[in-house]
Amino acid sequence: MTKYIILIIIVLSIDVFSFEQTGPTGVDLCMMKIDEVTGFAYATTYHNKLYKVDLENNDWIELEPPEYGNKIKSLDAHNNVIFLGIGNHILRSLDGGINWEYCESGIQYDISARNLIIYKPQPEIIFAQVGLNIWFRSNNNGTSWNQQLPNIGGNVYDFSPDYNLMMVISSSYLYKSFDAGVTWEEIPLSFFNYDFFPHSLVIINDSTYVSGGAYWNDFLCENNMFITYDSGVTWENINYGFSYGLPKELKLYNNEIYLSAVRTLMEQDAGVLRLDMENETWIQIGNGIATDVTGLSIKLYDNNIYLASLYEGIFEFNMTTEIVNNLIPTNIYEKTVFTLKTNPNYQNYIYQNVSFMYLSDDYGYTWSRMDSIYNVLDVRQSPIEVNYFIASRARKGIYISDDYAQTWIESNDGIEEQDRIFIYNVHFIDVDTLLISGFVPYTYPYEITFIYRSTDKGQTWNKIMEADINQGEGYIAILSLIMNDNILYAAFYGQGIFQSDDWGLTWTPVFLLDNTIFYQLEFDPINGIFYTNTANIYEIPGKTVIYRSLDAINWQVCSQSFQEDYWVVDMEINPNESGQIFCSVFNREHYQLEAPHFIYSEDSGETWDEIYFDEFDPTNHFTNSKIIAETNEILVCPIGKSIYRNELNFVETEELMIKNPNFSLSNYPNPFNPTTNIYFSLNTSLRQGYAGQAENTEDTEIIIYNIKGQKVKTLDVSGSCRISTVAPMYRDYSITWNGTDENNQLVSSGVYMYQLKVDGKAFASRKCLLLK
Repeated sequence: MTKYIILIIIVLSIDVFSFEQTGPTGVDLCMMKIDEVTGFAYATTYHNKLYKVDLENNDWIELEPPEYGNKIKSLDAHNNVIFLGIGNHILRSLDGGINWEYCESGIQYDISARNLIIYKPQPEIIFAQVGLNIWFRSNNNGTSWNQQLPNIGGNVYDFSPDYNLMMVISSSYLYKSFDAGVTWEEIPLSFFNYDFFPHSLVIINDSTYVSGGAYWNDFLCENNMFITYDSGVTWENINYGFSYGLPKELKLYNNEIYLSAVRTLMEQDAGVLRLDMENETWIQIGNGIATDVTGLSIKLYDNNIYLASLYEGIFEFNMTTEIVNNLIPTNIYEKTVFTLKTNPNYQNYIYQNVSFMYLSDDYGYTWSRMDSIYNVLDVRQSPIEVNYFIASRARKGIYISDDYAQTWIESNDGIEEQDRIFIYNVHFIDVDTLLISGFVPYTYPYEITFIYRSTDKGQTWNKIMEADINQGEGYIAILSLIMNDNILYAAFYGQGIFQSDDWGLTWTPVFLLDNTIFYQLEFDPINGIFYTNTANIYEIPGKTVIYRSLDAINWQVCSQSFQEDYWVVDMEINPNESGQIFCSVFNREHYQLEAPHFIYSEDSGETWDEIYFDEFDPTNHFTNSKIIAETNEILVCPIGKSIYRNELNFVETEELMIKNPNFSLSNYPNPFNPTTNIYFSLNTSLRQGYAGQAENTEDTEIIIYNIKGQKVKTLDVSGSCRISTVAPMYRDYSITWNGTDENNQLVSSGVYMYQLKVDGKAFASRKCLLLK
């Protein structure tokens, strides 16, 4: 028997768990400027990156100015000249972002500009706003600066070359300059007050201006758009029935006013509108433009509207053809994933963050973006008909698809108009029967909740329950739904656990707790145990208490060992291991821990332990986690970090493995169908030194296992593998596995393990994925 030095490794759970990113990565847009001379757009992100975008060819080039990686606070571009406020500096590029230089001479403040303005009528004049009301002016393209007097409050501006007019607006004053910012006229704004913050301003002519803003604590936003016809002395409201919460940006194009705006948080609707003064209305344009809660930025150029959407890239809307194009920055999407759904029968995975949606049908290895539907609050795939999807959209209600989520049609027959605003839960009971639930905004704090039921795959709906909190009725919104023995069990927000024997038509309470929110209801089919995680809103707000039950009627606390400040964000039952539960948590007071981690139990909640993951930032708590039974892996969604995956091996306290760093093992392609090449390396000098023999592959074999650890096939390496010299002391070998078992029958799709053994000892093992 050949002798080898072997390395015994004791693997501790805190050290071995490392994630591999599997979800799409990319950019969350923060601001955008268009160079109307060159046709390039410049976009910054919340991850402090700067991109140069060719709007015609949709090419995205990442620029790297000095101070790169610091906070980008301001940006403007004109005729291939870029000004950038980044970190505590102002930078300038005269060649479209290739070369950069500092340009701060004369600015005495160690702080970057929150606003940089190239005065387009005279582009050598630049304005820099430092702080809230300190403005500097340069008349030599930023080479030197002089402080602007008097100090001008406000950071919303516009200028009109036709009238030689520049304006800045604040909560209290309108500032006007007719000499390119040398002198200023100050006009008090009596109708504004300290609660109102302007967000947009546009000059129509020398005496007519429009401004929009938002009030604190104004949920309806009925009076936030104003117009003046007398140069700012008096103003009148032009909301015209629209209740947008944040008029983000106003623009004038071909003598028409365009507005990008968002609604209040709970409506999550936004878009581009055109003002029809004659009929006193705002007309929404560009159907199909994605929208998001945090707002939009609109730019007008070459008969197109360009919309920088936080989560969706840049949208191009042609005002002549009314065609919408999404200029997606390829492969640079990084998202906070708030919803990660699975189909337990087919292992399709869906994730979305309100305004976008991705779909994976290979256990989360690859993702396809669904650009035909936006503002998705919840989405489900039929458990039987895999081509059939149903989704709820903010303010739009229910949409269905029968072509794998490629195209969608509205399906709101029977759903009242006000109930379509916020349907946040969609549930399949079987192929035909569905339940949806939600609440009605504008009844703050959401006093009306409802449940609808459909028995024809979402074609028509009937309201089966409604509750008004003002009348002393409890919340009936369903946060979680499971079926066991043909009985439905649901966690009703703010009430408890309910059951239904008639597939959701009627409901009976089985477990109620006062002043308690029920977030999640899960079921362990191996042990027949129900679990629910709850929080008492008065005793310790945010502290999670987990209950368990064998019959969904009698419950007991099983989370006594939790720290008092833990809030369970997501709870998962491992279908492969009896009694194994994983709970992602964060600190209820500070919303972060020293490192993101799981609380886990291996004995059905009797005792709990903790696992920390130092590779993520402390603020990146996990918003979702899903266990993939077929691959024995877990998908996790750290906030701001898309999706990561790894195998479920981190709860093992000890693992005996024989490893030698002079052996390597890999396969390509991976995933594969139906064949893959398995490569391995043997250190010949070590073999000769300890074995006393020339390099060869005798007593070497590759063994294939399925995910359950059962041997599938042994590949005899000796005499059957290919060899090529790549370095003096190494020989690389490869052998092909054709996806068959010992009987030469094709195996099914799934994850398999292949292990390198020499003289009967395992030296390395890897995973591969067979997809058909």
